[in-house]
Amino acid sequence: PQTTRMTFLLSIDAGTSGVRAALFDERGGLVPGAHARSHRAFTSLSDFAEFTATLRSLIAHASWHD
Repeated sequence: PQTTRMTFLLSIDAGTSGVRAALFDERGGLVPGAHARSHRAFTSLSDFAEFTATLRSLIAHASWHD
């Protein structure tokens, strides 16, 4: 049997007031429960290591993650 694969888009908003991530389906709809937010502000390039750690944590703890 042939399997149909859905396409998803992971949107990441990394701003000065925090980081948000959301998962959208191929029709542009937000996948229910597939969003996360951190209120930690990243204001310089030297924050990059902490930013990536926070982003990984958001993805790991989001409800779409198995």
